[in-house]
Amino acid sequence: MGVVPKMPPVPPVLVVAIVAFSIFAAAALPCIAGRPPTAVDTRPPLVENLPTTVAAQDFIRARCDQALLTSDVSRMCYELLLPYATSINGSYNRAATAGVTTMVAKLTFFAGKLADTTNPPLGECMQVVNEAISRAKEALAKLDRLDAIGDDKVDAENPDLVDVTNWIMGVNHNFAEKCQDCGSYASAIAVTQKYLSIADALVISARPYWDNSLPSPDGSGP
Repeated sequence: MGVVPKMPPVPPVLVVAIVAFSIFAAAALPCIAGRPPTAVDTRPPLVENLPTTVAAQDFIRARCDQALLTSDVSRMCYELLLPYATSINGSYNRAATAGVTTMVAKLTFFAGKLADTTNPPLGECMQVVNEAISRAKEALAKLDRLDAIGDDKVDAENPDLVDVTNWIMGVNHNFAEKCQDCGSYASAIAVTQKYLSIADALVISARPYWDNSLPSPDGSGP
């Protein structure tokens, strides 16, 4: 049997060219297949615990103080939003998104506590919580649209803001009505209700730059 000749090594420049072509080809596949490439969202996501500034912290403190009537709930609001201070970056839309995000996380945690109950009142409460969680994705998508167009383009009559307001006010009302007579869960319910109140206030409370002639989405006025 003859000796198989060794192939010469591939020049480094050629290797780079092959890799670059592969990457380009992979990126082009959607176009080749007749599908347009997906648009890239350049807005930074809502991320926790980034290095922050005094100005970012002052904004969320001011927003919580403005939106909430009692000092203890305002302080809790500040503590909930503080990890998102840099991502919020002075945006009322993003403050609302952070409030709803923490509320949904709390509802999901609370749902886990109720999952095994056979108590009828708790069953009604569980239904309220599950319905709220199931609609949260849609609400967050609408808040994301508000974020995309910018704070200064959002007023109290914006349809997405009105829809989110109606949803969160309904969740707050139903939770207060159906999740009270729950015995040993009273403490968890009280805390969860505060999360709901905070998210509610961050969404519906008037913003300083709104036209003062317009009511806030809940109809209470600026």
